[in-house]
Amino acid sequence: MGVRGRRRWAAVGVVAAGVLAVSGCSSSGGGGGGGSASSGAKGPIVIGAAIGQTGILKSYDGPAFAVVKYDIDQINAAGGINGRKVELKVLDTKSEITRGGQVAQQLIDDGAQVLIVSSDFDFGSPAALVAQKHGMVSISLGAASPKFGVQGIGDKAFSFAPSTGNTASVLATFAINQGYKKAFTLLDDTLSYTRGFYSAYTKFYKQGGGTIVGNDSFKNDDSSIATQINKIKAANPDMVFLASYPPGGASALRQIRAAGINVPIISGDPFDSPGWNSAVPNLSNFFIDASAWTHGNDPDPAVNQYVAALTKATGNRPTGGRDLVGDTIVQALKMAIEKTGTTNGAKLAAALESFNKQKFLTGTVTLSHEDHIPLDSPLRVIQYINGKPTYFKTVTPVMTSAVTDGIG
Repeated sequence: MGVRGRRRWAAVGVVAAGVLAVSGCSSSGGGGGGGSASSGAKGPIVIGAAIGQTGILKSYDGPAFAVVKYDIDQINAAGGINGRKVELKVLDTKSEITRGGQVAQQLIDDGAQVLIVSSDFDFGSPAALVAQKHGMVSISLGAASPKFGVQGIGDKAFSFAPSTGNTASVLATFAINQGYKKAFTLLDDTLSYTRGFYSAYTKFYKQGGGTIVGNDSFKNDDSSIATQINKIKAANPDMVFLASYPPGGASALRQIRAAGINVPIISGDPFDSPGWNSAVPNLSNFFIDASAWTHGNDPDPAVNQYVAALTKATGNRPTGGRDLVGDTIVQALKMAIEKTGTTNGAKLAAALESFNKQKFLTGTVTLSHEDHIPLDSPLRVIQYINGKPTYFKTVTPVMTSAVTDGIG
């Protein structure tokens, strides 16, 4: 598996919608092939979604897709985009990599003009490659791999989730600014995501002036990390960097604290859903990143208002900040279609590439002709105090990542 799916398997989510199709009006022909037939059309804008509604991706694609659906409902209620309703056609990949391309082709044959694909590079890229072949824009529900874009798919593939390198740079900047100059780095050597996250963080932490005083690795299903804990104690670090995800990452946290090691521990957004909290009671001095904080005191009132409205309308609170990437996807597409007046792939891609510190609920997004994923977005840092996560500060990365950073 690739980056995005596994980093979000850390989150314990509730899928808010299992929708087969949502629309404001029926399709009147689609204009697949990059939307060439839709340039001046009066019919609906047809967005196809090739996502995992069942299987292992259900808890990752589902919550972000519920946000997409909610946003499209709101847009249609307000009159659509340029007076055209948005029709959402959804087919289930069943979380099977081999089905991604088949499902994408079926959606295109059924009139889709833009594709939304799964939140993992390995699972989402087959559908995105089919869209690329047809000259259509595709957007991942949240792939963090820098490969999701020009480098790994083509010039019409995009992701609005911060890249793994972006996340690593933010957390390294945070650690240095906090005065944590001596780190022990602990790698959960199970996934390509954790390996990429680890390598990028190590690079940026050293670049910022930090020193690695010790390191070790483990596997997510290891029942004990006693050997690694002894090495942490011997190294006497200012902090521990943990490249992992629940449940194994939560077990590692519990063992580290039980051993009397109380220095700050920094990790990534696989922990941004509170579902794992009970595994480490009364956890403090633990820091993670988030695109937005959906569990209370986000510094942006617009985020808190949006989460309240979404929760009231759907009955489900977002499982974590990455779910709000669904809002960024829809708003970005709305802006691009309004600007170009079309769903033509080349024109939409050019409009998306023009984003320069464009503000969304998940933060600012800068893209370019070469970079189709955020590389330097500011992110929230969340602090755990006595088992309760709360917003701590927003950090702008000092070290800008490249598309090669964070590839495991």
